[in-house]
Amino acid sequence: MTGERVARLQGYGPSDLFQIEWDLTNDNGDGVRNGAYLVVIAIRHDTGTTVDKSFIAVVR
Repeated sequence: MTGERVARLQGYGPSDLFQIEWDLTNDNGDGVRNGAYLVVIAIRHDTGTTVDKSFIAVVR
């Protein structure tokens, strides 16, 4: 984990369940390496922003 942003994914619209797919590439389109990645999800809504963080593992 280098502390650098790998990819930024965005989606818009009202929903109780929101899904965004990641093709395991970075913002430049290059495939990411195996390892642990911190996922930060920020949800903006009328009363503010909710942030959730978790780790995922990429293993090819």
